[in-house]
Amino acid sequence: MKLELIVEKDIFKIQEKGESDKKFYEAAIRDLKDVKKEGDIIYSDWIYHLSRKSWITSEVLYKLATVIKKEHPDVAFNWFETFYDVEKNLYQKNIAEIDISDERKAKSLFENVLKNLNRFRKDTLSKDAEKHLEEIVNERINFYKL
Repeated sequence: MKLELIVEKDIFKIQEKGESDKKFYEAAIRDLKDVKKEGDIIYSDWIYHLSRKSWITSEVLYKLATVIKKEHPDVAFNWFETFYDVEKNLYQKNIAEIDISDERKAKSLFENVLKNLNRFRKDTLSKDAEKHLEEIVNERINFYKL
C-alpha cells in the first residue's frame, strides 16, 4: 500500500495513493502548528502523533513537515530531534518485525543479537545505530529542505 499526502485549501489528508475514498487521516492545516515541548526542544506534535500510527510512512511525515514549515514558518520546530525520534521508532519497529521462522536465519540473527545486545534494547541504541540514524535524519532533512 502506497500513501500520499493531499493538501487542499484548509485541510490535509493522508490516503491510499489514488484512492480518495481510502482516507487514513484528515485534519485542518491551521492545527499543524501544535507543538510538543521537552525542555528547550520544540517538536511537531503532529509528526510525533502520526509517527505512532502503524500505517504511516516516513516519506509522508517528511512531506507533512514541509507543509508545516511552509504554513507555520514562525514556529521554531527542531526538525532533527523530531525526526530522530521518528526514525528510531521505525528502526525498532522493523527489528521487531524481522521474520525468524527460518532456523538458519534465526540462529544467525540470535548470534548477532547476542553480539550487539544494546542495539536491540527498547530505550538504547548502539553507537553505530545512533550514528546511522543521525545520518539518515540529516540526509532527509536536507533533501526535504527542513
